Amino acid sequence: MPTQESPDLMGLINEKYSILHRRREAMWATTGLVPVTVTEWHVLSRVRDGSSSISEVARAVNISRQATHKCIRSLQDKGILTVDTHPDNRRNRVVSMTDFGHLCYAQNLAFRLEVEQQVEASIGAEQLCLLKDILDKIPPE
Repeated sequence: MPTQESPDLMGLINEKYSILHRRREAMWATTGLVPVTVTEWHVLSRVRDGSSSISEVARAVNISRQATHKCIRSLQDKGILTVDTHPDNRRNRVVSMTDFGHLCYAQNLAFRLEVEQQVEASIGAEQLCLLKDILDKIPPE
């Protein structure tokens, strides 16, 4: 039975995620680049490999089309994404990263890896590998 000193699994994962996320956010703040929300990073992670339709992005991030449109619009305004009409289907709109978007994504990835290295320094390479293996065994929905 979990106690206040030992939270349940989801609480523990959430608590540690919040700590690591704040570290990454602090690093990002030092860049002087535009602020990017958690949801915006999630959208960018789905767009980074190439062009995607807005519908594909909405399904991949599991948020409403309306919320996806709002997020994409914000990323457009920041110069991170572009939205164009699909060449084969004028009713579809295609989302792509700009050069600045690729720069932001690469910088964020570098910060995430730096945070991971901090964790490795704290718990050791073997324990980090074990933690990743265990978490990877949780089946998707």
